[in-house]
Amino acid sequence: MNVKDLIDFGSELRLLLDPLFEHFTNGTTPSAGEASKQANALEKITKALSEAQRSTSFSRADAIGALYEAKWVLEDSLDLAQHTPFSFSQTRSRAMKRKIEQLDRHIAQARELQALNAIATVLTNADLAKFKAEVAAAQQAVEARQDAQKTINTLVDVAVVAGKIAMKLI
Repeated sequence: MNVKDLIDFGSELRLLLDPLFEHFTNGTTPSAGEASKQANALEKITKALSEAQRSTSFSRADAIGALYEAKWVLEDSLDLAQHTPFSFSQTRSRAMKRKIEQLDRHIAQARELQALNAIATVLTNADLAKFKAEVAAAQQAVEARQDAQKTINTLVDVAVVAGKIAMKLI
């Protein structure tokens, strides 16, 4: 599946939403040009679905972009429905909100994986060993319930190592 087709579909669909809700509000029908744009957007998703069984390479960023586009289409639709006479059924509205929440969770997971993969590519074995040692020391300090100052200092050391890792990512 070509993820870029999904991204393009979402982008185009979001551009089509405002006019569609406006037509509903005004009781008008879309122009031939608008109908053509809608058909083009649907062709993109049809193409993506027809290629679903074919493996294509894509980046995690592309996948995250596709997740965002799907989320934004749903959010925009719900938002536009609140500001026009159009309304989704309560069941449909709840289902859309649940899907948005699912997409948010997937986006968060994908971003986390993206960050972890980036960390794995920039960390040297020495950095990784030091980070693991600092975390282990912090865990031991907390478990031993040593004085607060020592625990805080250990946790700050871990934060410093984490900061170094973050700086290597940029």
